[in-house]
Amino acid sequence: MKKISLAIMDDDKAYGCALSKALALTNNEFEVYLSPSISDLDQFDLILINEKGMSSLPEPVLKKTVVLTDMKCSILWDKPPKEKFVLYKYDCITILTAALHLYYATMYGCVNPFLVFEKQPFVVGIFSGSGGVGITSVSIALSRELADKKRKKVLFLSLEEIESSSLYFRFPKNHPFMGDYLYYLFSNDQKRNAATFYSTFQYRDSYGVELFYPSFSENELCTLSITEISIFIESISMIGNYDYIVLDVGNHFSNEMAYWLEHCNLCILLGNDTLLSDKKNKKRLERLQSQYRFDKTSFLECCISKDEETFVEIDNIIEIHSNYGFGSEVKALANRVKHANANQRNHKRNNGCSSLSDQCKDRTDYGW
Repeated sequence: MKKISLAIMDDDKAYGCALSKALALTNNEFEVYLSPSISDLDQFDLILINEKGMSSLPEPVLKKTVVLTDMKCSILWDKPPKEKFVLYKYDCITILTAALHLYYATMYGCVNPFLVFEKQPFVVGIFSGSGGVGITSVSIALSRELADKKRKKVLFLSLEEIESSSLYFRFPKNHPFMGDYLYYLFSNDQKRNAATFYSTFQYRDSYGVELFYPSFSENELCTLSITEISIFIESISMIGNYDYIVLDVGNHFSNEMAYWLEHCNLCILLGNDTLLSDKKNKKRLERLQSQYRFDKTSFLECCISKDEETFVEIDNIIEIHSNYGFGSEVKALANRVKHANANQRNHKRNNGCSSLSDQCKDRTDYGW
């Protein structure tokens, strides 16, 4: 599997050494060389160099250069430069890595060489007929429980119109977000290949859960047409190599939301102990079964009670502890999800069945 080869030509040798170590520790996709000879530079995919060093480079390798600058500069993630690629050299390593992936993809029109098509994810959608039942907190806690201390690869997706995930995750600033990913995914030219570097647009928390950086305003996933939803689902199912995808579907209802649920292997209908919640959930389930012909066996109804000890605010971020009543119930729910996953995989192995991969387009449609 070919790695992306980088040559670091910065005059500051200590900086070059620190950057190469940081890239090696955070990514296995780069092969980094410090200060190779100029005659060997044509062998590298990207050359990181300061502005002064540009004059010493031969013309053929100039198109591979990324200029490292001491001046702070903004990266327009949805409009990468056509000629001169510039990076603020002291930006955080996640920003530098994201930019290098994007520059490589747009410079060469290449697909991510580290794509692995090994498995289809088990998709869980959590929704309700009413608000205030804890859909988001349950979705995040379930994602973390399924990640199983980083042993499983889990993607969390929020379908809230205005995302609240920033209340639970501490995101770095100036990172490419969901809107940028969708821009590349729906491009009609080679820019689409940049979407295969999906980690460029994602954050990974300490539990191992991955999610796209949220937008500053309206959630772009809520504006997609059914055709666009299908393309998006196929892209993340194919390139992410996830074990589980957890959807925070919310409580609003539309044809698009029904379509999201239709692509789930398991739909969890969340309620609380009130009569009103029970009635609203019953209505929602009846509508899905009558209007959209959902199979009742793909639904799991549950109530998860909250307790004050579970949710603690630390530096404006809500931490969810798993050692109390809420956490115990989420653990039990995660076991039911794992059991459903095992049953469906056994059934598919023995009989074949309609799954997410069966309902989406062939991979060859994307050229990935």
